[in-house]
Amino acid sequence: MPNIRLIGTGLLSCALLSIASPLFATPSVVPDASVKIVNGAKAPLRWIGVGDLHSTTQLCVASNTGRYRLQLALVQDAADAHAPAYEIEFRTAAGDSEFRRSGTGNIYVFDGRTSETEDCNGTTNASLKIRFSRDNLTAAVAGEYAEQFQISVIPN
Repeated sequence: MPNIRLIGTGLLSCALLSIASPLFATPSVVPDASVKIVNGAKAPLRWIGVGDLHSTTQLCVASNTGRYRLQLALVQDAADAHAPAYEIEFRTAAGDSEFRRSGTGNIYVFDGRTSETEDCNGTTNASLKIRFSRDNLTAAVAGEYAEQFQISVIPN
């Protein structure tokens, strides 16, 4: 399985590396997948002491196999050991829904489904929501915290 990591906003895409095949080999379709961040929070999140704090990022994920694995990897240089605990929720338009809690590792993996013909031309079909509970925020030491993720997707 290739290790493909992309950072930032805007169009993120990845393709599997292909290995040269012998002459006269039967051509095959190389699985391909991409993820596009359609919109999300551009400014730091600020908690005013009431309720939970959350941010949702809309995505469009395409995979010519109809299935994919989305991975969020915590960037070690940006990891903040004192950051309050949070939950990550991943949902797709196909009905997939998965939750992960911070502190269970540095990589969060989600499986999703989409149409094999999805072209991500101005549409969204998945979302990532990060939620900080009021209880975790209340218990945290006042200050600024930063976490950064690398997002990647591979066909499944």
